[in-house]
Amino acid sequence: NFNQREIAEKLNLSRIKVNRYINYARKNNIVEIQLNIPPQENAPLELAIEQNFGLNECRIVATSANPEATLKLMALELSTIFDRIIRKNDYLGVSWGTTIEAMAKYIRVKKKKDLKVIPITGGAGIEGSGRFSNFVTKAIADQFDGMSYMINVPAVLDTKEARIIIEKDKQLKILFDLTKRISIVLVGIGDISTEMSLCKIGVLKK
Repeated sequence: NFNQREIAEKLNLSRIKVNRYINYARKNNIVEIQLNIPPQENAPLELAIEQNFGLNECRIVATSANPEATLKLMALELSTIFDRIIRKNDYLGVSWGTTIEAMAKYIRVKKKKDLKVIPITGGAGIEGSGRFSNFVTKAIADQFDGMSYMINVPAVLDTKEARIIIEKDKQLKILFDLTKRISIVLVGIGDISTEMSLCKIGVLKK
């Protein structure tokens, strides 16, 4: 709880140098500043949703004026679920999209379980966007000290003939066979609008 002047005096440094060290620590994730917002009392609503839709578990996350803060809260909830349900050497299937990209970016699991992470959709577009399968699978696998598998085909193809050719590829057949081992799948369910990822990258139009 020291301010920069107090830190400078304590360590016999200039305030400018202290400021530089603090900025470096934040930029390189050596120091993180986090708001621990008290959880909302959502248990009655979560239970009602579980019973109404026959779900095993429902978690509700409060929305924030800052969408990124909401995604971080979602990732925190997902981290606790993953810590509980994922077992050593499990196979996790992962989709892609804006929300899934954020989950891959912000989850922080406590237990390393040598997870195998497999993309269940191809990529999309040609630019290096994080929301695509290979980035997401690697980011999640790294959290578990696990292994990620890559897929180097588009999610959407121009023709049926292209799909038939790709499905006959030996390397992809190995990946398709691995999907049979998947026990948990992480998918995002977004809106059907021009704001969805496939529209934003130009694969689908209005």
